[in-house]
Amino acid sequence: MHAQSQKVLILLGIFVFIASWSNFLRESLPPQQHEEPQARDHSIYNRTLGFQEVFALALPDRLDRVQPLLKAANATNITVTVLDAVRDKQISKDAWPKGWAANREPKPGELGCLISHVRTWKKIAHENIASAIIMESDADWDMRVKDIMTRVSDGARAIADWPFNRTQELTGRLPDYSSPYGDKWDIIWIGHCGSTPCGTGMCGDGRIYRVNDTAAPDSEHEYTFGSGPLDEQKRPGTRMTYQVRGGVCSTAYAISYSGAVKLIEGLKENGDNIDLALGRLCNQRRDLSCVGVWPQVITAAASKSNIAHPDGEVAPGSAEDDQIHPGPALQYSARVNAEKAIQGLGQEHWRAEWDGTWVLKNQEWTHISFEEAKAIEEVEQWEKMNETLSAR
Repeated sequence: MHAQSQKVLILLGIFVFIASWSNFLRESLPPQQHEEPQARDHSIYNRTLGFQEVFALALPDRLDRVQPLLKAANATNITVTVLDAVRDKQISKDAWPKGWAANREPKPGELGCLISHVRTWKKIAHENIASAIIMESDADWDMRVKDIMTRVSDGARAIADWPFNRTQELTGRLPDYSSPYGDKWDIIWIGHCGSTPCGTGMCGDGRIYRVNDTAAPDSEHEYTFGSGPLDEQKRPGTRMTYQVRGGVCSTAYAISYSGAVKLIEGLKENGDNIDLALGRLCNQRRDLSCVGVWPQVITAAASKSNIAHPDGEVAPGSAEDDQIHPGPALQYSARVNAEKAIQGLGQEHWRAEWDGTWVLKNQEWTHISFEEAKAIEEVEQWEKMNETLSAR
């Protein structure tokens, strides 16, 4: 009996020693040797909005644009990698797309803008980057951008990944995507001055996906410099996604690896500036899956333009002062509210570009003032409290 107890104690001692030694090894090894391999974070609430990278193109001397951009990114917990854009004079004629300036006189700055985008596509292709947002240095977005992009992701999947197979339709189960935006899109045009959906039989089947979004502007605060969806295609208080027929302004777009490869090939011959070229390819190439978003998620804040416009021509988003301006169609501009957010001040302290929010009233989404919304909220809270007291 005594010998048996000794055996038990010895075995127990060995077990404690092994456990302690294993714990010591775990604590003393460098992290990469004992942690599980980290999978890429595909959550939209990560620091790159669910994409692998977020790039901003900026001329090295445009700190007046870049500094507010990086502050806005910091305020909304987004990591932006700034890439140097190039000027026209830095580009040798050998690097011009075939047909550039053949049928028109490009504005100074347009070639540099185009080549800056093409260089970024080549970076994505060469470095095997799965997906990225490419934005220009005057980009601005709403402080609630991550909530907004969750709705965009639903719409991107609904448009680009359609048709779902029969099992998915019957069960409601979606496939395991490697990206929250789905796996079949090439371009998601989230920042523009105007965008039009494909009509049935034109460049797609005319499908439109809408989702409720309280951050969507009302008709008075929508923004377009070009054309947009038809009034009958819009619904109050919603954001819509669709197959792109055309677009104006290359303020921001998401691009997949496959999209970058297709665009590099597609723009070897091109006489248009970047946004018109993108719209043309989305319209003409059936193998290029382009998803449009309306109202746009990212818009261009007014600043001094990099493109030289002739006297008398209106330049969208141009300003001659050095003030920080909000992008149009954004209720809570990240550029304008960055300082407050960085200081830890919440939404009640942010500057709103217009008064109001969306509520469901008589089975319809209605835009009402903050004061009205607060009164409704107080009534609802009062009714809930009475219900709770009555239940007791």
